[in-house]
Amino acid sequence: MQSPEQADSVRSPTPAQLVLLVILLLLLAVQSYLIESNQRHRTGDASVEDQLRAIISAKTAYFLQAEYPFVGTVANASDSKLPANTIRSLQNAAHLTHGVPAYRRLIIISYALHQPEWRAAIREIPHAIRIGQKLPLPQEMYFWQTVYNQPHIKLSQVPELTHLLAEMRLGWYSHLALETIYRKSGDKQQAASEHEAAVTDGMIIMRLSLFGLLGIISGSAVGFGVLIWFIIEIRRPPEARSRFWRWVVQQRSSVASRPAVSRLLYNTFILYLCIFALLRALLPFIISRSFKLNLQTSVRANVLLSVSLEILVPVVAGAYFITKGRAMGLRFADLGWTSRHPLGDIFCAGVLYWGLMPFILLAQAIAQYLLRGIPTPLHPLIGQLMANQSTLIALTLLLEASVLAPFVEELMFRGCLFGSLRQRMGVYWAIIISSAIFAGLHPQLPLGFISLFLIGCALAALYHVRSSLLASMSFHAINNAIVTLYLLAVVRP
Repeated sequence: MQSPEQADSVRSPTPAQLVLLVILLLLLAVQSYLIESNQRHRTGDASVEDQLRAIISAKTAYFLQAEYPFVGTVANASDSKLPANTIRSLQNAAHLTHGVPAYRRLIIISYALHQPEWRAAIREIPHAIRIGQKLPLPQEMYFWQTVYNQPHIKLSQVPELTHLLAEMRLGWYSHLALETIYRKSGDKQQAASEHEAAVTDGMIIMRLSLFGLLGIISGSAVGFGVLIWFIIEIRRPPEARSRFWRWVVQQRSSVASRPAVSRLLYNTFILYLCIFALLRALLPFIISRSFKLNLQTSVRANVLLSVSLEILVPVVAGAYFITKGRAMGLRFADLGWTSRHPLGDIFCAGVLYWGLMPFILLAQAIAQYLLRGIPTPLHPLIGQLMANQSTLIALTLLLEASVLAPFVEELMFRGCLFGSLRQRMGVYWAIIISSAIFAGLHPQLPLGFISLFLIGCALAALYHVRSSLLASMSFHAINNAIVTLYLLAVVRP
């Protein structure tokens, strides 16, 4: 017969704990979707996903037209030409939201790409939704009529026009509008400078695309190589496996094998979700009242909100863990905080990410095809980066994404949740369930679920194999840093 301790070690979560977990997951998923939908309704603008795709397409089309005119000439014979697709994308966003920001971008890029749609877009401005727009309609129409409908601009008008353009906060599109203003006013040097700035951003997009393609090709080779090596090694007897296998696999006994510790880890994660849901509902009200910042229009307010959540929530959950664990002689280091081979952890994380990247992108492409037409919120970080005009805020977001978020999420999802489930239901089910919860708590649903699930599985497997949170944190940090740096390169003004 099993001893009480052995029976307790495999006991499943109580029904009350399971119900609470399901309610929290649904609450956070719905909350994320409503935040994105509410933002779109209040601003009258296209979704962040639509804006991101449009600006990548616009920068690429403008660069190709400026640097390789023959490409545009050849493409004119095809219905799939890039300029036309770019304009169509912006038209869809404008017609969907009928908001002023989308029409502004449509006017600027269609004029720059020598497409006729800018005339109709100007006529739509007076009838478009003007929620949150500070620029009065007469000044708005004066700008568009002067810049685009008049063949020449007086030098005395340039300061006023540039001021109105700055009030619109159009980011990269401002380069194209300024080029038109300076060219029509006769300032060829300034026009050339703005043109060069716009083309440079397009060149960056093209280089990133080429670099990404090379990464996918090489990553596919690495990924299949690692998979074949793993299959060969796992089929061998343990004593016959290679020295490299023994270096990679650094498994050691887990403190979560103790039943009381397993319950503490599970309860810590539940508390983490409860505090997260509570503060996510209360902090916007506190920030708006205490700091006089509007979360709908202020990037600083959104950054303050996200950083506060990343700091306050784990502090509360960590205090609970330390208080309860002290009586058991338990410390955070016991969750895998220490590492036998730190450089090995980082190396394994980098190789696994490189090899897994093509599969993640393939999963994302499949999801986009299957879920086409379904509106999907993206991570709030993307919206903050797109609305950002400050280098300090950009660095803060980069540090949050590549340092703070991996630290907190690995501690909670892998250290606590996976560590508890692994003892209760075995390694494979623990990987699947913890990864599904990890993917479900991100706001990119339903589109991003499959790719996030794969990332979660890789993080849990890496933590299990290396017995170190440093390995999964390194993988998580590499992924977040690459995505954030790419977005900064794409959307920088």
